[in-house]
Amino acid sequence: MSWHCDLVCRNNRYAPYKLIYAVKLVMINRNLGKFERAIRLVLGVLVLTWVFSQEALGIGAWIAMICGVFLVLNGLFSRCYLWHVLGIDTTDEDGLCREESTPQ
Repeated sequence: MSWHCDLVCRNNRYAPYKLIYAVKLVMINRNLGKFERAIRLVLGVLVLTWVFSQEALGIGAWIAMICGVFLVLNGLFSRCYLWHVLGIDTTDEDGLCREESTPQ
């Protein structure tokens, strides 16, 4: 048995648990309201429609396609990782940002 096989066999014992832990770290709570979800979904579809109507895809079209895919995914799943990092949450009923409540 080579050192590589021995190392892989020993480390793969807990691989499924590591994968489950990594997936839990990636998932965030929903942080987009209904209005923002609808806007992102519509904008994403419009951007992707424009990209796929182009005859040749340049660097700008590739960047627009990536942005369009992210907008559609944000709209479908109601999660935005950039908003999570910035601490923004628009899940109120009116779609506006919630104000942070400070303990008195």
